[in-house]
Amino acid sequence: MDMNQQMLNLHKHLVRFISINLIIFILVISSDRLYGVSLSNINSIIFLYIPASICLFGIYNFKNRTKIGYTLALTLLTFIGGFFAISGILLFPLGDTIDMVQGCLLILLAFTTLKRLKTIKSQTFKSWYYLDSFQLNPGTLNEDEVLASCPTCSSLLAVIPSRLTPDDNCPNCGHNLVKYSVDTNEEE
Repeated sequence: MDMNQQMLNLHKHLVRFISINLIIFILVISSDRLYGVSLSNINSIIFLYIPASICLFGIYNFKNRTKIGYTLALTLLTFIGGFFAISGILLFPLGDTIDMVQGCLLILLAFTTLKRLKTIKSQTFKSWYYLDSFQLNPGTLNEDEVLASCPTCSSLLAVIPSRLTPDDNCPNCGHNLVKYSVDTNEEE
């Protein structure tokens, strides 16, 4: 499987993940236990329909890889992850065992949702998202070059491993590419 297909699969997974989070968001906000938003009054327009519409707009744009879709996906994951964390914390004082379990599950969901931010923010995914096709053709590398990622920002770089030194910096973030030096000239 080539890199472009792997990125397409990751993108599809992220779209499904955000969509499922939106469904859970709607279920949590419409529960009488926590927020008590009825689906028939003015509060539902403010607290349910408007955020859900914005989320659907964001998912649609992210799915179609529009320029605004990337930013909307980051915003959605941050907003929904924060919402799940706050909702989980608010469920604890209600005292019921079921509420405490639901609170723990929402906090766990918040962590997994916010963890997806790292995936979307990775330089590799961002580069793929904004390009129509993502080709990493090993034939375009010079002799002795290999593809490596920056340990700080995860940028994909073509490097010659034997020439890397602790003084080499990433062209994107400016941090060191090599954390420490290993002496390869030791005789046994």
